[in-house]
Amino acid sequence: MKEIQHKKILKEAGVLLLAAVMILATVAVAANKHSESPEFMVAGADDSSPSQQTNTHEWSGGTTSLHSGNIKRFDTPTSSVNPLPPWKKTMPFTVTATASAGSGVKNVTLYYRYSSNGAVWTEWASYGVDTQAPWSWSFTGSDGYYQFYSIAVDNDGHVEDPPSTADASTGIDTTKPVTTLTLNGTMGVNNWYVSDVLVTLLATDNLSGIASIWYIVDTGVWKMYSNPFTVSSEGNHTVFYRSLDRATNVGDTLSVDFRIDKTAPTTTHTFNGIMGKEGWYVSNVTVTLTAEDEASGVNYTMYKVDDGEWVTYAASFLVTEDGVHNLSYYSVDYVGHIEHTNEVELKIVHDTMPPTTTHTFNGIMGEDGWYVSNVTVTLTAEDEASGVNYTMYKVDDGEWVTYAASFLVTEDGVHNLRYYSVDYMGNEEDVKGPFDFKIDRTAPEINLTVEKTGLMKWLLTVNVSDETSGVDKVEFYLDGEYLGEVTEPPFEWVCSKKGTAQAIVYDNAGNEAISDPVPVSQSQNSGLDVGRVWLRGLLFRCNRVGDVYYAFALRLHYIEFTPTERTGGMVIMKHMVFTDSARTGRMYEFGAGLFTYVFGFFEGGLEIR
Repeated sequence: MKEIQHKKILKEAGVLLLAAVMILATVAVAANKHSESPEFMVAGADDSSPSQQTNTHEWSGGTTSLHSGNIKRFDTPTSSVNPLPPWKKTMPFTVTATASAGSGVKNVTLYYRYSSNGAVWTEWASYGVDTQAPWSWSFTGSDGYYQFYSIAVDNDGHVEDPPSTADASTGIDTTKPVTTLTLNGTMGVNNWYVSDVLVTLLATDNLSGIASIWYIVDTGVWKMYSNPFTVSSEGNHTVFYRSLDRATNVGDTLSVDFRIDKTAPTTTHTFNGIMGKEGWYVSNVTVTLTAEDEASGVNYTMYKVDDGEWVTYAASFLVTEDGVHNLSYYSVDYVGHIEHTNEVELKIVHDTMPPTTTHTFNGIMGEDGWYVSNVTVTLTAEDEASGVNYTMYKVDDGEWVTYAASFLVTEDGVHNLRYYSVDYMGNEEDVKGPFDFKIDRTAPEINLTVEKTGLMKWLLTVNVSDETSGVDKVEFYLDGEYLGEVTEPPFEWVCSKKGTAQAIVYDNAGNEAISDPVPVSQSQNSGLDVGRVWLRGLLFRCNRVGDVYYAFALRLHYIEFTPTERTGGMVIMKHMVFTDSARTGRMYEFGAGLFTYVFGFFEGGLEIR
């Protein structure tokens, strides 16, 4: 559909063009008839152009030919300088224009005029001719105001009329703006302000004008200036500043230094000595004065002690006399600020007495002054004046040790402790001690044995040892019933009845140990065979330990039997020894229940049956 409409528009345009050509041709023929020359001219044609030519126009497939003169176009070329920014700060810069003409643009001429103040202008002047599109010129000028227009000429020689007003304008400003700063405050001595300082900035530019002013106080980022501002902090300051004109020229970065000190110095004191109680120093005291002024600085410090003269402070000084003293001082800075006078009390009484040290032993107390646990030793030193500097101690023959905290003594035995203390004045206490303390944490050792010594008679024997406090006593028990005690060796007890025997040993520290229970019975040795021996009508008991037999008679004869052979349940004994004489014979044994019965025939008339 769009293509059809487009063709229709072209067709109608062709008809209109053909009609216009025919009208022009008719006018030309009529004019030719009144002319002496066979040639004809269309208005605006050059006299030197050819007299006749044939123009042919094709339209809808046909051709129309008409004879006419040399036809000239009546449309005038147009041009205009393109817009420019308000200001230019660099040269040369490019000026461009647009131009159009029916027959085509042949050339474009750039015209300009100049003003130094934007009010009085020079005459228009041609800057240059450009003969080829795009139309542009590299323009150079001096600082000031400029206006531009262009004149185009077409290929038929038609010249554009000048415009009534300039097409474009701009200004050239290559000069940096100028910025100034003023400070307003109360000036003290040595170029120090003793008040806040008001900073005012002003910038000038003779052409494009000031766009903005910028500043930095000391450090940081640039800030846009709008109104005067105040700097109030003490110390050295630097204000950096610059300005920017409308042509974007940046002025030189400038700076101004100034100093503010609104405050007097501050002075403090320190006392260096050995402090006693209730604020009294017990030694000479070193006095140090420290003055500070963060702005102009401290010029000098003055002081006096009690009712003495004012003295210029140079270094730390000593106060040595006992008594209550009054110290006064103040400082002055370089601006002349005077600090208020400070006063402080200083009390001195010298210490000549040594410290006093005591001790405590902490542990589980047993008997007879013996500790039955580790012992914690604590030393406590006091000095009413300068105070305790350190305490030294040693245990037994050890090295002297600096006391830091309570300490443990863990070894069994009798120990001794010595100690002394020194105060901050160097007064040394006499060595105290030795202080004895005894430790026995170990129970004694005990071993109970039972030996049959006769008919219904047993000997209980206790072997004991205690390497520290020593054995105090041994108690004997049978079936838990107390029999008695022995306080000196040998630790023995005769028992006359059967049961289970035990003994308890106590050392001098109160530690105790209980023996293992031991049976008191027909046999006192575990694993022994027991038998009965009849000797001359008397009853003997016979015990066997391994291959050796032991027999006890009422006559207390000791007999040793040595078996040499065994046949079935019988043992043949070939040797027997009495305590009073040696005899030989034969002995037989046989088992019967829990007992072993032994019978023998021996030389010397000894009969066992």
